[in-house]
Amino acid sequence: MSTTNQPSIEQSPPLGQPSSLPTFHGLLLALVALLLAACGAYQFNGTAYPDPRAAPDFELTAADGTPFRLSGQRGQIVLLFFGYTSCPDVCPTTLAEANQLLRGLGDDAGRVTYAFITVDPGRDTPEVLAGYTAAFHPAILGLTGAPDQLAGVRQAYGVSAEEIVDESSGGHSLSHTARLFLVDPQGRLRLSYATGTPAQDILQDIRHLLG
Repeated sequence: MSTTNQPSIEQSPPLGQPSSLPTFHGLLLALVALLLAACGAYQFNGTAYPDPRAAPDFELTAADGTPFRLSGQRGQIVLLFFGYTSCPDVCPTTLAEANQLLRGLGDDAGRVTYAFITVDPGRDTPEVLAGYTAAFHPAILGLTGAPDQLAGVRQAYGVSAEEIVDESSGGHSLSHTARLFLVDPQGRLRLSYATGTPAQDILQDIRHLLG
């Protein structure tokens, strides 16, 4: 490697001329520091939105009859999951993980709101919602509203819900988007999680965002 354009380390500069070596070393150290900082950047476990913006605001009704407005939750991390109480698989599994998550937060549990938004308002009455969510964790909020209100919230978050009727048995089920959405304390839609994401992974992201 040629050193034509660099002073030799073994040679001192002429008397009276400042050495460029300290400056070179300073730049090198700064570059190393930047590289180390970049390598140590936090990597979220969830799917991050590349340009986080304000989460779509909405107002629904909690199972206890009180209004719930997303924009009124500033300073909190809000987790949103869309499901229904007679769901046979993904909903109870997700809320069981929500229980692990909320218990794992310890003293920070009060800084996180977990909301279960029904996609089946005709059957999920406030009483049914309240009993269902409380069976997993008392802090999980069951949210409902008029069908058009709920449809608007689903559309804003890109969530689908379609009723499937079993003609042979007369039973019904709902095919719906099973994804957990995270709104950060500044009210930005920041992350989403696929079904089956370990509670510890979500907990790690939350602790990072809470600082």
